[in-house]
Amino acid sequence: MWFLATRAPAAVNVLTYHNDEARTGQNLQETKLTPVNVNTNSFGKWFSYAVDGYVFAQPLILTDVDVPGKGTRNLVFVVTQHDSVYAFDADSNADESGDPIWHVNFTDPDNGITTFPTGELGFDDPPEIGITSTPALDPDSETLYVVAKTKEVTSVEARYVATVPGSGAGNDGKGRVLFDSFHQFQRAGLVLRDGVVQVTFASAGDIDPYHGWILGYDSQTLQTVRVFNDTPNGGEGGIWMSGAAPAVDTQGDLYCITGNGSFDPGRGNFGDSFLRLTPSNASLIVTDYFTPFNQADLASRDLDLGTGGALLLPDEAGSPEHPHLVVGCGKEGVIYLVDRDRMGHFSATDDSQIVQTLRKLGGGHVGTAAYFNGWLYIQGSYDYLKAFQLTDGRLSTQPVSQSAYKAEYPNVTPSISANGTENGIVWIVQTDTFYQNAPPILRAYNATDLTEEIYNSSLANDRDRLGGRAMRFTVPVIANGKVYVASANSLTILGNLEPPTIIRPPSSQVVIVGGQVALEVRASGSPPFSYQWQFAGNAIYGATNAVLAWTNATSGQTGRYTIVVSNAFGAVTNAEAIVIVAEPPKLKISQDLELSLTARGGLVYRIEYLDDLDASGDWQTL
Repeated sequence: MWFLATRAPAAVNVLTYHNDEARTGQNLQETKLTPVNVNTNSFGKWFSYAVDGYVFAQPLILTDVDVPGKGTRNLVFVVTQHDSVYAFDADSNADESGDPIWHVNFTDPDNGITTFPTGELGFDDPPEIGITSTPALDPDSETLYVVAKTKEVTSVEARYVATVPGSGAGNDGKGRVLFDSFHQFQRAGLVLRDGVVQVTFASAGDIDPYHGWILGYDSQTLQTVRVFNDTPNGGEGGIWMSGAAPAVDTQGDLYCITGNGSFDPGRGNFGDSFLRLTPSNASLIVTDYFTPFNQADLASRDLDLGTGGALLLPDEAGSPEHPHLVVGCGKEGVIYLVDRDRMGHFSATDDSQIVQTLRKLGGGHVGTAAYFNGWLYIQGSYDYLKAFQLTDGRLSTQPVSQSAYKAEYPNVTPSISANGTENGIVWIVQTDTFYQNAPPILRAYNATDLTEEIYNSSLANDRDRLGGRAMRFTVPVIANGKVYVASANSLTILGNLEPPTIIRPPSSQVVIVGGQVALEVRASGSPPFSYQWQFAGNAIYGATNAVLAWTNATSGQTGRYTIVVSNAFGAVTNAEAIVIVAEPPKLKISQDLELSLTARGGLVYRIEYLDDLDASGDWQTL
């Protein structure tokens, strides 16, 4: 955890995986980026931040954060497989020269605490496991929740953080299944709801024994308050969903999709299933579920249903008969549209008991679909980005639009930016370049016509080259006129290529003769920036940084200061900051106890006094 002092949000925050608890992936308050100004000529890379490891998680955004000593900032949070958490300025890297606002690492090699080496599991990419999942951010309690995996060399005996009754894989022979932190892998995003942080687990590399676990922790004490295992009398059934967090409905029920594993509902085993989980005391109860008719075949051929995340469609997409819908898709490439109120359970003959199935993806799906304005956006591996229209609670049987770009493996998780229902853009990060050790590629499409690719970072040559090797299952984040793309050892920020905007002008100040003056400006826009300070309208020689400071101030330096901030696209001048360098005021007391003050006019002074000379007395304003 990391604690933050915050103010009320003034812009768009991104506090959880895929923007909201329904996992729609849409930001409907984007007023700056439009299909008109997002193109290679007017949109591109601003800068990149360096981090110390692979980034699998989606970045999060918190605006209007009061940072001690640095003023109010918008922050972007990034976590790495090297067990680090970074907070960066979300708008500009000029002030810190690329350094983070703060950085925390959870390892301590000198005391035997390191990241978990994947070589112990028999593979080497990634080389280490640290913080993998997308965190959860609570602005009210000022807390960022993360899960860090470490290897700790201690003399303490093995301790089990959770157990459930059962005879499944890894049981202790006494009727209990023990949580095995060695084999369990925390991939899915965190869920923070009703004071409980839900942490979801699958396997690392499908190495048995493992299960699908959800552990709930009190958000204040971090004590375990809830435990769920989806195959307590079987095995496997990991809940990983290519990094998606479980979706949450308005009642607080969780929705997830499980992977290959035992299926026997009578014994509590729910491999390859859509689950609706209702919090109940110290557990989660399966209150409804759907399992495809060919579950056994899916499991035998490693066609996990649970490679896709669950997306809760808004009520506007439903029908009177089926007002509440959830959609998901797994490795087989079949899109399942399920009534959340009557999920359908299992039929051995077909899936006709659910609302709809569509076998319309050319390959398997690893990721989460997105929703906007009545359309569902989804891409399969070895297939095109497609849009299906929802009418009367059913998907169109053919895509209403699709891209010319065809993905290899893996496919993408799209994100949406729009201003209400207008100016919709579908953003994707092409990550099949992972296998060439190459950077990811950011693509953007007109949301109403996927044949119109309005931006492609690879078409701007080196100017827009994203930092670091592509990481599979990357989710782009769009907020406040900027796009954030994480990769190996890097976070890249893109936005409109335009003249700078001054987001914090220098402040006027009064100092005494011989004192110190410090003027500072913060700008946002397309870096790099050039700075030129002016005094009384004339350029100050050598004053070409964001900060203008000097000591031993003289009265001759009283006046009006401005700064011109420029980049390749234009310049902006701030309003004047007035600096007054004055002699210290002089106070005289006559024998008649009359006060006289000699000081510079036009300023406000305060005189304080003590009733007696007792140093412990309180000063009072005259």
